[in-house]
Amino acid sequence: MLIIAVVYFGGRFIPPWIAYEQFRDEMKSNARFATTLPDSTIRMHLLAQVDTLGLPPEARKITIKHRLGRPPTITISADYFVKVMVPIFGVKLLHFKPSVTESI
Repeated sequence: MLIIAVVYFGGRFIPPWIAYEQFRDEMKSNARFATTLPDSTIRMHLLAQVDTLGLPPEARKITIKHRLGRPPTITISADYFVKVMVPIFGVKLLHFKPSVTESI
């Protein structure tokens, strides 16, 4: 019975974590090409990924920062919450802050 409960409740939390990892992977991919892609194209790719993954609207607030230095870097980040309905316990909010920093 305990195993069934763990699988059932865990199954509610796994899809948001998978979406988070996929979104973060897309951020990494775009950061690697920052020397050849303008910020507007990077943002467009990431917004398409937000829609594809079904992330909440606040995930569309993507921050892209360039830092000059040795080596110069780009940081791409977002911040959003996902609501997960858990029987007995009600709605739980998961807070995700995907962020990547790459040398350019």
